[in-house]
Amino acid sequence: MAFNVDRYKVKRETVNRPRGGTFHKMQDGTNYLRVFTFPHVVAEDDFAKGFYIDGHPNAPEVGDTELEIDRLVRVHYMTGGAVNCIGEGCPLCKEAQRVLAAGDEKIGKQMVARSQYYVNVVDTEEAGEMKLCPMPQSVYSAVLDYITGEDYDPEDIIGANGRDFIIKRDSKASPSMMYNVQLRDKKKSQALDEG
Repeated sequence: MAFNVDRYKVKRETVNRPRGGTFHKMQDGTNYLRVFTFPHVVAEDDFAKGFYIDGHPNAPEVGDTELEIDRLVRVHYMTGGAVNCIGEGCPLCKEAQRVLAAGDEKIGKQMVARSQYYVNVVDTEEAGEMKLCPMPQSVYSAVLDYITGEDYDPEDIIGANGRDFIIKRDSKASPSMMYNVQLRDKKKSQALDEG
């Protein structure tokens, strides 16, 4: 039997293909980030994953294109880094529950999957390209407070002509105090190139 090198040539092309963008990691200190929307075509499994609520008055139809700002990913933080939770039947979730049931609350809580929101951002101090920024739930919630609040029009916050979020990060602080999120003054938020 001969080795099928053609099969692996195809696989190599797939492996070497660029993946969904580059990532922005928030640094300790002050981060100035502009949030951008992206178009998403609603799929049937979006409802099963909880991205949309079936029967909700504002729920889109399958096939509709919606402008969104995030994708929720559940993540397990392990010694070697972050591992995406696969949802139902996830072996890491089962192990976390087993450890918690055995009474090791500290380790079990560390293993439990946490919500992380991937948001398209531009670091306006770097004047770089758009990147995906994984935001912890606390930061994402603060960003949403501004976007959905009555004090601001979302169109004045999101996009090339929007405003920057000032996100201060202190990795030495306790988790509840690690981030502080504010909205930058409109006069200090420069318009960005839409290209």
